[in-house]
Amino acid sequence: EILADCEAAGLDTTSRTELCDCARALAEKVDVLIVAGGDGTVSDVINSVDLDEVALSYLPLGSGKALHYSLNLPNSIPAVAEQIRDGRKRSIDLMLCDGRKRAMIAGIGIDGHIIKERLKYVRTGLEGLTGYKIAMVKCLLGGYKRPNAKVTVDNETREVPHAFSLVVTKIPFYGYGFKVVREAKLDDGNLHLLTFNSAAQVIYGFVSTFLGENRAGHYRTGKSINITTTKKEYLETHGDLVREGTDFRFQILPRALTMVY
Repeated sequence: EILADCEAAGLDTTSRTELCDCARALAEKVDVLIVAGGDGTVSDVINSVDLDEVALSYLPLGSGKALHYSLNLPNSIPAVAEQIRDGRKRSIDLMLCDGRKRAMIAGIGIDGHIIKERLKYVRTGLEGLTGYKIAMVKCLLGGYKRPNAKVTVDNETREVPHAFSLVVTKIPFYGYGFKVVREAKLDDGNLHLLTFNSAAQVIYGFVSTFLGENRAGHYRTGKSINITTTKKEYLETHGDLVREGTDFRFQILPRALTMVY
């Protein structure tokens, strides 16, 4: 009723590929494409459509909803729809991972192992924060072997011994309202990097988010970030495993996405 002139499409798709094809076809016909789903669905769409030709909006229907919190959207879906209807266009940054995948947040280290473990629970029907917590505790207590990492931000290189987690992001929130990288802004033209060296740092960081925002980890910012690790690690973006490797590259895509909200 609120978005009365909108066509609902994609409900008949049965795979991620079909949904991306549907989004790509719709993007050629509309001025604003509203993505209804979670952070992973948004990631699929921003990597499928021509962002120079269409603006996006977002109805948060996923579980973690990191983008929901980062855009400071209302908790009510009808209220979000009203904000889209009455909203204005805003240009926000994206980042490019390994020269091919657009994203708003990425993680290397234990993050990917947690995602991989969580997928086991999702397949059994245990979704949401509960499954994520169980996966995180299992990985934290499971003897994760930390690699040494070399991190280059713009032209400055530093060693990160025993790297536990490396977060590269454009948004301040993880899912479920955890404000992990408080310095991150959607439109500041920079990437934001937070590194953790131990499980204790990660646990303290998540505990401190309940008090408002994370205070743990080592923070850096720049236009480009290159990360190499001494053993293979997973790269994850928006809760999806992208690949496994030892060399990861990120660069800023300033004002690459137009959103209406």
